[in-house]
Amino acid sequence: MKTVGIVAEYNPFHNGHKYQIEQIRKQTNTDNIVIVMSGNFVQRGGLAWTDKYLRAQMAIKCGADFVFEIPSVFACASAPNFALGSVALLDSLGFVDEICFGSEEGSLELINKIALTLNDENYFDVIDKYLKSGLSFPAAREKFITAMFPNEKETITKLLKQPNNILAIEYIKALNSLKSRIKPITIKRMDAGYHSTSLGTNDGNSISLSPLSSASAIRSAFLPAFDNETNNDNYLTMSHQTKQQKLENIYSHLPEAVYETLSDNPDRFPANNMLLNDMMYYKLLSLKSCGCTLDIFSDVSSDLSERIYNKLSEFKDFESFADILKTKQYTHTRITRALTHILLDMKDSDVKNFASSLCTEKKIMYARLLGMNKKKSQLLRNITDIPVITKVANASRTFEKFSDLLFDDNVPLKNHNTFTDNLNKVFKYDIFASELYRHCMNNKIPDEYRAGIYMQ
Repeated sequence: MKTVGIVAEYNPFHNGHKYQIEQIRKQTNTDNIVIVMSGNFVQRGGLAWTDKYLRAQMAIKCGADFVFEIPSVFACASAPNFALGSVALLDSLGFVDEICFGSEEGSLELINKIALTLNDENYFDVIDKYLKSGLSFPAAREKFITAMFPNEKETITKLLKQPNNILAIEYIKALNSLKSRIKPITIKRMDAGYHSTSLGTNDGNSISLSPLSSASAIRSAFLPAFDNETNNDNYLTMSHQTKQQKLENIYSHLPEAVYETLSDNPDRFPANNMLLNDMMYYKLLSLKSCGCTLDIFSDVSSDLSERIYNKLSEFKDFESFADILKTKQYTHTRITRALTHILLDMKDSDVKNFASSLCTEKKIMYARLLGMNKKKSQLLRNITDIPVITKVANASRTFEKFSDLLFDDNVPLKNHNTFTDNLNKVFKYDIFASELYRHCMNNKIPDEYRAGIYMQ
């Protein structure tokens, strides 16, 4: 029995995502498709457009068999740690044979070559030198790679401008680091592009019967109503009628099941980072008042910490503050991710320890199940290397039971306790992120202790 895994955010789920699932089944003859998906905060920093429970439901309705949540410490991380956590989760399940990802390149040959280059022992030393010279991380990485392949500089430069290509490189790099048995495959992206904010059209030449628009374009279709609004209440009190009208405008860009799911849950979308405005300012002001340096948080350097405090008086809202903080060295995405880590209280030491343990142990801490095809439930019995969380209220007990099975009587109690403490620490980050998201959405989504697994 063959199983293919997908790393996704589904922010939100659209025709391109359904096309990927259909093509995987067609091209690989797989029996099962497993999704590992970001929770309520996403990799570029900030809130997901709709909550993880609704997105998991969309995925199952559109052909996925299982949806597991990527722990938030990896879901909100930079590309290397995002890929490492995602691939480790798929690998730790024990029954995934291949990982399929979309890429603008559409071929693994050059992506594989670049991934191997990034495992070069001099990579981090050279990158560190470039960063100290004032280059941003993407620019430093590009300079390193093109220097290794001078005859392919133009092709590689173009490839590295595309976000899905970058993630594809990191997925393969993670597979190599984890010594995973999972094989990579890629499907060429067919939409207008990850960053495109224009809705796609079907010109009759598309291999898909429906228009393929990016998630960015679909999210943007809900933005015009807020052009001159900065009040969070105005954003949240967008009428159901207005939401329905906007949904109808993008009807052809969504699978039927997704359109119906959103229509049935108008209070659970759309979210964006303006909902974080007040709490972000309060958090930063509180930390500054108590003299706390921000470099204790993940992705925040001492220079960025100082810059955030120096510019705090100019804070108006989350996104414009990220623009103010942006420099040649710090991209907008890096800033929004850093601000998200501060807001979620994600400590740099914790994130580094968790990532390091993945490379050492070759497995992730746990698997949180969000949705499943109940006809495939027997596959869950194959997960023996990590604990599976099906009920949040039972998580601590599940961790303890798994720890009891993992460690025999000859192992010191200290090791046993350290293991369960780390599991609980990672999981608490997930709970905190989800409860914060729920507050942002006026408690209109299920809380972590009452939200069940979606089954179809």
